[in-house]
Amino acid sequence: MKNISLLILIVFNSFAYGQTKLEGSYKLIAIKDIASSHTDTAYRHENGLIVSFNSDTTLNGFLTINSFMGNFYVNQDKVKIVIGAHTLICCDNELSEHFLNGLGQTEKFLIASDSLTLLGLNKILFLRRQE
Repeated sequence: MKNISLLILIVFNSFAYGQTKLEGSYKLIAIKDIASSHTDTAYRHENGLIVSFNSDTTLNGFLTINSFMGNFYVNQDKVKIVIGAHTLICCDNELSEHFLNGLGQTEKFLIASDSLTLLGLNKILFLRRQE
């Protein structure tokens, strides 16, 4: 029990004192559904699920087939992501839909080294920085 409490404290402190600059391209590694505790490890699938955060607070990204763009707003460790336009060339897979929905529900973020964690009401997205 002590270890779990310590881990929770570390995570919350990281969010409170985390990096406040959100910039760069990140590829999805995993999505965790909070309610069911199910984790979909995206890295096991060949995917191009990428989001790029630009210095002008715009973002763009790629799903399985389609692409999207939008804006994001950062206030300390909090972030609001607004997905704007996205293409509908063909149907994306279920993982892409979870990724796009998870981005839109994001409330907080944490950057540690080359990893980005996006925390929302129902999902946690784990991403890795792209070169």
